[in-house]
Amino acid sequence: MGSVDLVEKTARIVNYCKTSRRKVQIMTEMSLNDLEAEAYTTILIRQGLLEKNVKEYQTTIQGNSYLDTMDRVRSVLRR
Repeated sequence: MGSVDLVEKTARIVNYCKTSRRKVQIMTEMSLNDLEAEAYTTILIRQGLLEKNVKEYQTTIQGNSYLDTMDRVRSVLRR
C-alpha cells in the first residue's frame, strides 16, 4: 500500500467515525480484516484522531481538524 492510499484510508476511517462506530462496522465499510482494523484504530487513537468509548470509536476534535485540513489540501490540488 502506498503512502497516498494510507493517507486516504486514514481520512476515510476518521470521517466514517464522526458517528460512533464499532470495529466490525469499520472493518466492513473499509474492507479490512480484524488485524488491519486493530492496527488502524490503534494508530489513530495514538495520533489523537480517534477515541474509543467502551466498544465504539469516535472522531476527536483533532480528528475533525485533520479532516478539514485534508479537504483544504484536496481543494488546492484540484486547481
